[in-house]
Amino acid sequence: MRSTALALVRTFSDGSMRPQFDKMAGLYAEMTRRGLYVQPEAIVAFSSHSCCGLHGGNVYAGELLGYSYDTVISLDNTECEDAAILRGEAPVEMLFRCLAHRRVPCMSFHRVPRAEWNPAAAAAMKEYFAMYRAARGGMRRRTVLPDDAGVLWEDAHGAKQLWAFRGQPAPAAAIDLLTGEPAVQSLRPWRVYRVGNA
Repeated sequence: MRSTALALVRTFSDGSMRPQFDKMAGLYAEMTRRGLYVQPEAIVAFSSHSCCGLHGGNVYAGELLGYSYDTVISLDNTECEDAAILRGEAPVEMLFRCLAHRRVPCMSFHRVPRAEWNPAAAAAMKEYFAMYRAARGGMRRRTVLPDDAGVLWEDAHGAKQLWAFRGQPAPAAAIDLLTGEPAVQSLRPWRVYRVGNA
């Protein structure tokens, strides 16, 4: 009886699970090459687009937002839920802050009837996503700037872009990433700027 019970316990120490893993890893790799992303509800090795549930509340509140880097964790259960942002009830700049850290939160626009959308908030959100699409190819190495000035990103060739969280003196040759206009004396908050090479 005891030997029968032990025979039912499977340890996979014989390597019988490996063929399945190899096929799954190949599938994930091919999806990534095609621009598709696996979004598991866990923190895992094969995807940087985790959507782990934050059942402990908003663990990335305030100054901890930068630690949500490279995720798609939604803004649900935070002080700035995406539905509240879309209605104009919460600051739209929270989305900009998330994108600046390469956190692209899952959005639930479908839950908010179009008649309830705040036109200014919807326009700002659309512009922030346009900035992110224009910037993401150069978002390789991140530096979180002191005094809540913003986030500086550098690409593989040393080109830099600054996600400005507040107005500040403009570095030499700063160019607005979306408009192509040079920043004359100061950077405007909630904009992304090309700020030159290393």
